[in-house]
Amino acid sequence: MAQSRIKDYDGEWVTFEYEDKRTKEHMLTPLPAEEFIALLIRHIPDKHFRQIRYAGMYSTRTRKRDLATARACLKLERGKDPIPLNWRERRRRSAGYDPLACPKCGEELALVKVAYRSRDGPLKERTFDN
Repeated sequence: MAQSRIKDYDGEWVTFEYEDKRTKEHMLTPLPAEEFIALLIRHIPDKHFRQIRYAGMYSTRTRKRDLATARACLKLERGKDPIPLNWRERRRRSAGYDPLACPKCGEELALVKVAYRSRDGPLKERTFDN
């Protein structure tokens, strides 16, 4: 956090500025000093933690060449992202079988019932009509 975002400190309360991501407005928020410090230290990495921002094909020195090679291997046109696959299709490609097809007869499986337990509560069931 930049020091310029801290607007006021009176010994007990810290007022700081942040941008609300939904409304894109800059907001001023007062917090007790201990709560502010608790929020701030969550972002301090552990001792001996090494953070690598850009390595491999994203390193500054070789980015253009390596990304071009990766796109060629994936048979992607420059600047085009692959079409995202749904869960079923990703599973078909990675595991080699359709997770929603019966392994014996090949018929498509349907969701009939879900059973779950909430925290320390009784077993609950939900039935679906197909």
